[in-house]
Amino acid sequence: YAPSLEAIKQAGKAGLNMLLLPGEEVGMQNWHMLSINASEAIMNHFSFVKNVYEPAYQKALSKLRKRKLLPGVSLESYAHVVATVERIQKLGGLSCINHPYWVFHGRFHLPTPLFKQILHDNLTDCVEVLVSDIRTEDQMLTVNHYFQARQAGCTISPIANSDAHAAKTLGLFHTVTFAPDRTPQNILAAIKAGQTVACMQLPENKLLCVSDTDLVKLTYFLEREFFPLHNELCQAEAKAVRRKDRAALKLLRQEYRDIYKKYWAK
Repeated sequence: YAPSLEAIKQAGKAGLNMLLLPGEEVGMQNWHMLSINASEAIMNHFSFVKNVYEPAYQKALSKLRKRKLLPGVSLESYAHVVATVERIQKLGGLSCINHPYWVFHGRFHLPTPLFKQILHDNLTDCVEVLVSDIRTEDQMLTVNHYFQARQAGCTISPIANSDAHAAKTLGLFHTVTFAPDRTPQNILAAIKAGQTVACMQLPENKLLCVSDTDLVKLTYFLEREFFPLHNELCQAEAKAVRRKDRAALKLLRQEYRDIYKKYWAK
């Protein structure tokens, strides 16, 4: 969490035309979860602080004992997931269950029954359907499981994430979010409302998109007509930041406004 705050600070100092949100990956024994835009760290002030975490966990455990879970779901494990999601929500953040079919030490890190329960209960705000550094078959297991859950009434939003353990994967997996403007409040609301498309960059500059058909159509249009121009500006902006060229950054901001006006009719 702290590094995300430092990134926000440094981007502001550099004058980048970029919106950054605080976040962290919450790591438990058999699942990982993304916390997006919570007002404080989850790991430091929740999972590892017994007098904060234990009451929340016991509360979740007590509620879950009153209902029937899906076959194979550990009551204790699911209570940890529920308590973490509720803490993220309390701090104003969004929750995302990560890499559901990532293989770790010869087995799926997230137990499949637990993943089914999360989707069944619409527990998290989003699910990482595409992510770097896992096998293609495991990507497709996640995608197919996700759409099977959608048919059964799941409304959790799909996202893609670089989960960048190496610079070479940064940006190859990304999420296109359709929001009325670039403010944290509206972007988070759009993610929660399912206005997202999970994208995976393939060889030969091809793109795989996962979401509702209409959003996928629009994303392919943007990838073809808009994002190449936008990416050129981003690259020019990065070079200007390295040169510490404030005048060039000011001109680039106007160019950003011009292409937004043209393509979004504003």
